Amino acid sequence: MAKIAVNGARSVSIGVSDLPASVKFYTDVWKLSVAAEQGGTVYLRATGADHHVLALQQRAVPALLSLDLSAPDRSTVDALHAAVRKANIADIQAPAPIREPGGGYGFGFKDPEGRILRIIAEDARHQDAAVVVDRPLKLSHIVLNSRDRAGTTEFYNRVLGFRLIDSTKAMNFLCCNSDHHSIAFADSDAATLNHIAFDMKDYDSVMRGAGRMRDHGYGIEWGWGAMARVTTCSRISSVPTTRSSSTRRKSSRSTRTIKCAAPSSGLGRRAVSIIGASPSVPPTA
Repeated sequence: MAKIAVNGARSVSIGVSDLPASVKFYTDVWKLSVAAEQGGTVYLRATGADHHVLALQQRAVPALLSLDLSAPDRSTVDALHAAVRKANIADIQAPAPIREPGGGYGFGFKDPEGRILRIIAEDARHQDAAVVVDRPLKLSHIVLNSRDRAGTTEFYNRVLGFRLIDSTKAMNFLCCNSDHHSIAFADSDAATLNHIAFDMKDYDSVMRGAGRMRDHGYGIEWGWGAMARVTTCSRISSVPTTRSSSTRRKSSRSTRTIKCAAPSSGLGRRAVSIIGASPSVPPTA
Protein backbone atom coordinates (compact mmCIF):
# COMPACT_ATOMS: atom_id res chain seq x y z
CA MET A 1 0.00 0.00 0.00
CA ALA A 2 1.34 3.42 -0.99
CA LYS A 3 2.29 5.77 1.81
CA ILE A 4 -0.17 8.61 2.42
CA ALA A 5 1.84 11.81 2.16
CA VAL A 6 1.94 15.41 1.05
CA ASN A 7 3.89 15.96 -2.16
CA GLY A 8 5.23 19.49 -1.96
CA ALA A 9 5.44 22.89 -0.30
CA ARG A 10 3.22 25.13 -2.43
CA SER A 11 3.16 28.54 -0.77
CA VAL A 12 3.83 30.62 2.33
CA SER A 13 1.68 33.36 3.85
CA ILE A 14 3.44 36.07 5.83
CA GLY A 15 2.35 39.25 7.57
CA VAL A 16 4.36 42.37 6.76
CA SER A 17 4.40 45.79 8.40
CA ASP A 18 4.39 47.72 5.08
CA LEU A 19 2.33 45.88 2.47
CA PRO A 20 2.83 48.31 -0.47
CA ALA A 21 6.61 48.36 0.03
CA SER A 22 6.77 44.57 0.36
CA VAL A 23 4.70 44.02 -2.80
CA LYS A 24 6.92 46.45 -4.68
CA PHE A 25 10.05 44.64 -3.56
CA TYR A 26 8.79 41.17 -4.44
CA THR A 27 7.53 42.28 -7.86
CA ASP A 28 10.14 44.85 -8.95
CA VAL A 29 13.26 43.29 -7.42
CA TRP A 30 12.46 39.67 -6.61
CA LYS A 31 10.51 39.33 -9.89
CA LEU A 32 7.39 37.56 -8.68
CA SER A 33 4.12 38.79 -10.19
CA VAL A 34 0.69 39.47 -8.73
CA ALA A 35 -1.66 36.51 -9.28
CA ALA A 36 -4.62 37.89 -7.33
CA GLU A 37 -5.71 40.25 -4.57
CA GLN A 38 -8.52 39.57 -2.12
CA GLY A 39 -9.50 40.87 1.30
CA GLY A 40 -6.28 42.78 1.84
CA THR A 41 -4.06 39.85 0.82
CA VAL A 42 -1.79 40.01 -2.22
CA TYR A 43 -1.02 36.64 -3.84
CA LEU A 44 2.25 36.45 -5.75
CA ARG A 45 3.23 33.81 -8.29
CA ALA A 46 6.50 32.60 -9.76
CA THR A 47 6.76 31.49 -13.41
CA GLY A 48 5.76 27.89 -12.67
CA ALA A 49 2.30 26.34 -12.58
CA ASP A 50 1.49 26.94 -8.89
CA HIS A 51 -1.25 29.55 -8.51
CA HIS A 52 0.86 31.45 -5.98
CA VAL A 53 3.98 30.86 -3.92
CA LEU A 54 3.73 33.80 -1.53
CA ALA A 55 0.81 35.62 0.09
CA LEU A 56 1.33 38.95 1.85
CA GLN A 57 -0.94 40.57 4.44
CA GLN A 58 -0.65 43.83 6.34
CA ARG A 59 0.10 43.17 10.02
CA ALA A 60 1.24 45.37 12.89
CA VAL A 61 3.92 42.79 13.70
CA PRO A 62 5.57 40.66 10.98
CA ALA A 63 4.52 37.02 11.29
CA LEU A 64 4.56 33.68 9.58
CA LEU A 65 0.83 33.18 9.05
CA SER A 66 0.63 29.76 7.38
CA LEU A 67 2.34 27.18 5.21
CA ASP A 68 0.45 25.50 2.37
CA LEU A 69 1.44 21.92 1.56
CA SER A 70 0.15 20.20 -1.57
CA ALA A 71 -1.46 16.78 -1.82
CA PRO A 72 -1.98 14.74 -5.00
CA ASP A 73 -5.76 14.41 -4.73
CA ARG A 74 -8.87 14.81 -2.57
CA SER A 75 -8.67 11.30 -1.13
CA THR A 76 -5.15 12.00 0.12
CA VAL A 77 -6.38 15.18 1.80
CA ASP A 78 -9.07 13.17 3.59
CA ALA A 79 -6.57 10.47 4.62
CA LEU A 80 -4.12 13.06 5.94
CA HIS A 81 -6.93 14.74 7.86
CA ALA A 82 -7.65 11.41 9.54
CA ALA A 83 -3.95 10.98 10.33
CA VAL A 84 -3.72 14.43 11.91
CA ARG A 85 -6.81 13.78 14.02
CA LYS A 86 -5.37 10.42 15.10
CA ALA A 87 -2.24 12.29 16.24
CA ASN A 88 -4.42 14.12 18.80
CA ILE A 89 -4.08 17.53 17.18
CA ALA A 90 -6.98 19.47 18.71
CA ASP A 91 -6.87 22.62 16.55
CA ILE A 92 -7.94 21.19 13.18
CA GLN A 93 -10.52 22.16 10.55
CA ALA A 94 -12.68 19.81 8.53
CA PRO A 95 -11.73 19.33 4.86
CA ALA A 96 -13.68 21.75 2.64
CA PRO A 97 -13.38 23.86 -0.52
CA ILE A 98 -10.79 26.65 -0.15
CA ARG A 99 -12.56 30.02 -0.51
CA GLU A 100 -9.68 32.15 -1.73
CA PRO A 101 -7.67 32.68 -4.93
CA GLY A 102 -6.24 29.39 -6.11
CA GLY A 103 -9.14 27.44 -4.63
CA GLY A 104 -8.82 23.72 -4.14
CA TYR A 105 -9.91 21.33 -1.42
CA GLY A 106 -8.14 21.07 1.91
CA PHE A 107 -7.97 21.69 5.63
CA GLY A 108 -5.89 23.61 8.15
CA PHE A 109 -4.42 22.73 11.54
CA LYS A 110 -1.70 23.75 13.99
CA ASP A 111 1.37 21.58 14.26
CA PRO A 112 2.80 20.68 17.71
CA GLU A 113 4.81 23.94 17.82
CA GLY A 114 1.86 26.14 16.88
CA ARG A 115 2.48 26.76 13.17
CA ILE A 116 -0.61 26.91 10.97
CA LEU A 117 -0.40 24.39 8.13
CA ARG A 118 -2.87 23.78 5.32
CA ILE A 119 -2.95 20.71 3.10
CA ILE A 120 -4.53 21.43 -0.29
CA ALA A 121 -5.32 19.45 -3.45
CA GLU A 122 -7.05 20.28 -6.74
CA ASP A 123 -6.04 23.94 -6.62
CA ALA A 124 -5.83 26.10 -9.73
CA ARG A 125 -2.79 25.78 -12.00
CA HIS A 126 -1.41 28.36 -14.40
CA GLN A 127 -1.45 27.27 -18.04
CA ASP A 128 1.35 29.66 -19.02
CA ALA A 129 4.00 28.09 -16.79
CA ALA A 130 7.50 28.52 -18.19
CA VAL A 131 11.14 28.60 -17.19
CA VAL A 132 12.21 32.23 -17.48
CA VAL A 133 15.79 33.40 -17.12
CA ASP A 134 16.33 35.61 -14.10
CA ARG A 135 12.97 34.87 -12.44
CA PRO A 136 11.96 32.38 -9.71
CA LEU A 137 10.32 29.22 -11.06
CA LYS A 138 8.78 27.83 -7.87
CA LEU A 139 9.11 27.58 -4.14
CA SER A 140 12.08 25.34 -3.43
CA HIS A 141 11.96 24.88 0.33
CA ILE A 142 11.11 26.45 3.66
CA VAL A 143 13.39 26.35 6.70
CA LEU A 144 11.71 26.72 10.07
CA ASN A 145 13.34 27.36 13.43
CA SER A 146 12.30 24.84 16.06
CA ARG A 147 12.48 24.44 19.83
CA ASP A 148 12.10 20.67 19.41
CA ARG A 149 13.76 19.63 16.18
CA ALA A 150 13.59 15.90 16.89
CA GLY A 151 9.96 15.88 18.02
CA THR A 152 8.76 18.12 15.19
CA THR A 153 10.63 16.04 12.61
CA GLU A 154 9.02 12.88 13.99
CA PHE A 155 5.53 14.43 13.67
CA TYR A 156 6.06 15.56 10.08
CA ASN A 157 7.45 12.16 9.11
CA ARG A 158 4.92 9.98 10.90
CA VAL A 159 1.77 12.03 10.27
CA LEU A 160 2.38 13.95 7.04
CA GLY A 161 4.53 11.44 5.21
CA PHE A 162 7.81 13.33 4.99
CA ARG A 163 11.15 11.48 5.10
CA LEU A 164 14.27 12.58 6.93
CA ILE A 165 16.73 12.84 4.03
CA ASP A 166 19.72 14.50 5.69
CA SER A 167 20.78 16.11 8.95
CA THR A 168 23.54 18.17 10.53
CA LYS A 169 24.30 19.05 14.13
CA ALA A 170 21.75 21.87 13.94
CA MET A 171 19.30 21.01 11.14
CA ASN A 172 17.05 18.24 9.80
CA PHE A 173 16.11 18.16 6.10
CA LEU A 174 12.75 16.58 5.15
CA CYS A 175 11.81 15.26 1.72
CA CYS A 176 8.38 14.63 0.16
CA ASN A 177 9.10 14.60 -3.60
CA SER A 178 12.01 14.50 -6.06
CA ASP A 179 13.58 17.65 -4.55
CA HIS A 180 16.24 17.01 -1.94
CA HIS A 181 14.10 18.68 0.74
CA SER A 182 10.93 20.76 0.93
CA ILE A 183 11.10 21.62 4.63
CA ALA A 184 13.96 21.79 7.11
CA PHE A 185 14.06 22.45 10.84
CA ALA A 186 16.86 24.36 12.54
CA ASP A 187 17.60 24.40 16.26
CA SER A 188 16.39 27.59 17.91
CA ASP A 189 14.73 28.89 21.06
CA ALA A 190 11.53 29.81 19.16
CA ALA A 191 9.32 28.28 16.45
CA THR A 192 9.90 30.96 13.82
CA LEU A 193 10.63 31.41 10.12
CA ASN A 194 14.28 30.98 9.11
CA HIS A 195 14.12 31.44 5.32
CA ILE A 196 12.21 30.69 2.13
CA ALA A 197 14.03 29.46 -0.99
CA PHE A 198 13.03 29.73 -4.64
CA ASP A 199 14.31 27.70 -7.60
CA MET A 200 15.96 29.55 -10.46
CA LYS A 201 16.83 28.32 -13.96
CA ASP A 202 20.59 28.21 -13.52
CA TYR A 203 23.57 29.81 -11.83
CA ASP A 204 23.61 32.67 -14.35
CA SER A 205 20.02 33.50 -13.35
CA VAL A 206 21.04 33.57 -9.70
CA MET A 207 23.89 35.94 -10.47
CA ARG A 208 21.58 38.19 -12.51
CA GLY A 209 19.22 38.30 -9.54
CA ALA A 210 22.12 39.17 -7.26
CA GLY A 211 23.09 41.96 -9.64
CA ARG A 212 19.53 43.27 -9.58
CA MET A 213 19.64 43.33 -5.78
CA ARG A 214 22.83 45.39 -5.88
CA ASP A 215 21.35 47.70 -8.52
CA HIS A 216 18.48 48.43 -6.13
CA GLY A 217 20.83 49.24 -3.28
CA TYR A 218 20.89 45.96 -1.34
CA GLY A 219 24.31 44.81 -0.25
CA ILE A 220 25.04 41.11 -0.74
CA GLU A 221 27.58 38.58 0.42
CA TRP A 222 28.45 35.30 -1.23
CA GLY A 223 30.48 32.20 -0.49
CA TRP A 224 30.16 28.49 0.22
CA GLY A 225 27.52 27.17 2.60
CA ALA A 226 26.65 23.70 3.81
CA MET A 227 23.67 22.19 2.01
CA ALA A 228 23.06 18.68 0.80
CA ARG A 229 24.02 16.23 -1.94
CA VAL A 230 21.67 16.99 -4.80
CA THR A 231 21.53 17.54 -8.54
CA THR A 232 22.70 20.91 -9.80
CA CYS A 233 20.12 23.64 -9.52
CA SER A 234 19.93 27.25 -8.46
CA ARG A 235 17.81 29.18 -6.03
CA ILE A 236 17.17 32.45 -4.34
CA SER A 237 16.11 32.34 -0.70
CA SER A 238 14.14 34.93 1.21
CA VAL A 239 12.56 35.94 4.46
CA PRO A 240 10.89 39.32 4.95
CA THR A 241 14.22 40.81 6.04
CA THR A 242 16.77 38.70 4.15
CA ARG A 243 17.50 37.41 0.68
CA SER A 244 19.90 34.64 -0.27
CA SER A 245 20.66 32.66 -3.41
CA SER A 246 22.65 29.49 -3.91
CA THR A 247 23.66 26.82 -6.39
CA ARG A 248 23.71 23.22 -5.23
CA ARG A 249 26.25 20.90 -6.87
CA LYS A 250 25.96 17.18 -7.41
CA SER A 251 27.76 14.88 -4.94
CA SER A 252 28.84 17.75 -2.73
CA ARG A 253 27.72 19.10 0.59
CA SER A 254 28.79 22.62 -0.36
CA THR A 255 26.54 25.27 -1.86
CA ARG A 256 27.45 28.61 -3.40
CA THR A 257 25.48 31.10 -1.35
CA ILE A 258 24.68 34.74 -1.90
CA LYS A 259 23.38 36.71 1.07
CA CYS A 260 21.79 40.12 1.00
CA ALA A 261 19.54 42.28 3.14
CA ALA A 262 16.09 43.24 1.87
CA PRO A 263 13.73 46.07 2.84
CA SER A 264 12.70 46.23 6.45
CA SER A 265 9.37 44.63 7.26
CA GLY A 266 9.46 45.95 10.79
CA LEU A 267 12.33 43.69 11.84
CA GLY A 268 15.27 45.81 10.72
CA ARG A 269 17.80 45.21 7.94
CA ARG A 270 19.70 41.98 8.42
CA ALA A 271 21.54 39.37 6.37
CA VAL A 272 21.68 35.67 7.27
CA SER A 273 23.19 32.57 5.76
CA ILE A 274 20.87 30.39 3.72
CA ILE A 275 21.17 27.80 6.51
CA GLY A 276 21.62 30.16 9.45
CA ALA A 277 19.06 30.23 12.25
CA SER A 278 17.40 33.63 12.38
CA PRO A 279 14.39 33.58 14.75
CA SER A 280 12.83 36.70 13.28
CA VAL A 281 9.26 35.87 12.29
CA PRO A 282 6.89 34.35 14.87
CA PRO A 283 4.72 31.36 13.86
CA THR A 284 1.38 33.15 13.76
CA ALA A 285 -0.34 36.35 14.83
